[in-house]
Order: sequence, then C-alpha cells, then structure tokens
Amino acid sequence: MQTNIKQKLPEGLLLLLVVFVVFAFRRPDQLLNPYMWVEEGTVFLPQYNSYGSLSLFAPVSGYLVIPAKIIFIIATKMSFLHQPDISYWLTYLFTFGVVASIAFSPLQLKSPTLCAIATLLIPTDSEVFAVSEYVFWWSSLLCVVPLLWTENDKDEYPKTRVLMVLVGGLSSPIIVGLSTLYALRLWRYRTYADVAAFVASLAASVIQIVSILYAGNLSRSPGVKLDVLLVLEKFFGYFIYMPIKNDILWESVPLCLGLGLCLFLIIIIASFYYRQTLDYGYWLLLGCLLLVIVTSVSRISVDFIHPTIAGPRYFFFPYIFLSWILIQLANSGRTILRIAVSLVFVLSLRQTISYGQRFHDKIDWKSEVLACAGSELYDLPVHYDGNRERVLHLQLSGAVCRDLIKQSIYDSSVEISALNK
Repeated sequence: MQTNIKQKLPEGLLLLLVVFVVFAFRRPDQLLNPYMWVEEGTVFLPQYNSYGSLSLFAPVSGYLVIPAKIIFIIATKMSFLHQPDISYWLTYLFTFGVVASIAFSPLQLKSPTLCAIATLLIPTDSEVFAVSEYVFWWSSLLCVVPLLWTENDKDEYPKTRVLMVLVGGLSSPIIVGLSTLYALRLWRYRTYADVAAFVASLAASVIQIVSILYAGNLSRSPGVKLDVLLVLEKFFGYFIYMPIKNDILWESVPLCLGLGLCLFLIIIIASFYYRQTLDYGYWLLLGCLLLVIVTSVSRISVDFIHPTIAGPRYFFFPYIFLSWILIQLANSGRTILRIAVSLVFVLSLRQTISYGQRFHDKIDWKSEVLACAGSELYDLPVHYDGNRERVLHLQLSGAVCRDLIKQSIYDSSVEISALNK
C-alpha cells in the first residue's frame, strides 16, 4: 500500500496543481476576491440561521446537497468574516478529491488520469467551478465512479465504493437514474460488493425522492418539448464548435448540427465496430450519457439552454461523459480514430479557452458583514451573475450578523468595535 502511494504521489501532486491552475483560469476573481453566490446567501445562510448544523439536511430546490452544505457550515463556523475565502479553498480541495478518485480508483476507464483532467476542461462556462454552492455537481460524480469499478477476485474496496455512492447520491437526484445502471451492473457481475453498491444507490434514491416529495418540488419549466436535432446540435455539435456573436446564439446553426450528427455517428459506429474490445463499463458509461441528456431536456426545453450563455450546468455531466467515451474509443481504435478524437478535443479545448472563464465585480465580504453587524437591519448583497448591479439581497439584522461573528471559532474573541477600526 505504501509503495502504491509513493508511486501515485508525483501524479497526485501534478493533479493538485492542474486543479489549481484550472480554478485560477476559470474564475480568477473568485481566487482573488471570493464571495458568496446565489443559494449560498439566499438559502444556505437563512437555513443555517434557523437550524444551525441541522441545516445540513434541509433541502435546496427540493433535494439534498449535503457536501455543499458541509463546506458552507465548516467555513461559517471557522470564520464568518472570512467565509468565502475558506469556502473557496475547501471547494478546491474537495474538487481535487473528486478528480483524484477518478484518476486513481481501479476503474474500467482507459487513461483514467486523462479522463480526470477532461472533467476540468469541458467547453462550458465556469458556472459550477470554484464556488462551494455548486460543489454538489462535482460530488455527484462520486456515485458514478463505483459504477465503472474494475471487477476482480479480490475486491479490496467495497466500503469505499458504498461510501462514494452515498456521498454522491446525497448530492443530487442523479442517483435515482443511476440506480437502474447499478441494477444492470449487479445483474452482470453478481458480487457482494455490487449488491452493497446497488443497495446504497437505492437508499440514496429513496432519500432524495422523499426530500423532493416533502418539498413539493416536482415542477419543470412550462412548454418542455423534445427536439432531437437540437439535442444533437447542442449536446454533440457544440462540444466541437460554438459560433457565438455578441454573446447570443439561440438560432440553429447547420454547421453545428452537422458536426453533432457526425460525432454521434462516430460514437455509434465505433462502439459497434470495437464492441469486442470494450469493457462492460463502457456500455454503462453510454447509459450515463443517455441518462443525463434525457434528464436535462426533460426539465427544461433544449432551446432554452446553452453551454456558455444559459444554464451551462445542464451540460456539465453530458460533456464529461462524452469526453470519457471519446477517450475510451481512442484507446480502443485505430490511428485514424485517434486522430479524429484528438482533433475533436483540440477544437473543444479552443472553446474552453475562449468561453470557459467567468469574472465578477469585486465586493468586500468582510466590509459588508461588518456593516451589517453595526446596523439595525442590513441588506447583505449576494452575487447572482457577477454584476454588482444585479446582486441579490438577504436582509439580516445587526444582531444576527454579530452572533454569526461571535459564534465562529476564529472571530469569537474579536470585538466588533475593534474590527470596525
């Protein structure tokens, strides 16, 4: 075990650096001037004020996001005056942990380290990067990892797999659909570890369903419709090329549709041609891609979402699984297929560099909290889209702000009057 750790250490340190560089590129302002975003301020904080640490189990938009809540609670308890800074670094470390689990777990993925890095380079806006609120998108990947686990006679990690399923499953409702894939895996392998993982997926699914029913949040956007050609264009074509002009692209673009159709056909034809050399995990990965695309377009019409303009989070899972599928095919195919996949990734990376950053106006969190602590009633600004003119507001009393400061470990011994000087 120690030898294995020593062998993985240089690669792990390199991956740690890669995650940092990607975070710094994706959201440079969040590194230099971290702040509280959307539900962190409008949902997490009010729930914490009402229930304390028990807010960990309070639903957000109808479902549980426990890993994101853990980071929020830890940061708030450590120092409310420096909450965004602490949240940022905890989010960084947690994201590294997820990426490392993909790179170093014994999976049926070929080139697992490359797959891990691909999760960081998907061609979307950086909405779900470097913000603790969105860490549940990353933690949800943990319940995919055991699904792709290598089968062998000596399964040394059944508890690890169960833990991953539970942590990922209590992050978002994606586990409900994935539980069907865990059933298929169990039917194929029929091992004790697969029974445990399937049971864990069912338990997490039930908890998420109960949470959704309890919150009464089963709504979806009105007028949802399925447009297969638009699905091919956006979930496959936009992965290669997104012609954006003046930050707007709602019209269908024939080139993108053609690219999407070509990429889709390459995957289908290559999957059939190399079916004898592809592991069972590959077919489960295809199931994951189908599942997340169907889930995305069933909640909101595909014509309303876009990888960089509107709802980039809906492309997070599809583009990750699409990347992994292409990497598996490149490892199994001939030179011509590898060249084609390499070209796809080069074009995809160009888009990530062009459209994968997000900036925000600077707001001094500590100054805002101190202003709140020194007032009777205060509208605490919470970033929505990064523009200071469009911030959300959470109304807090000065007493609440003072209590949050006093209850935090680092700030508890500091006098409010001294902080204002």
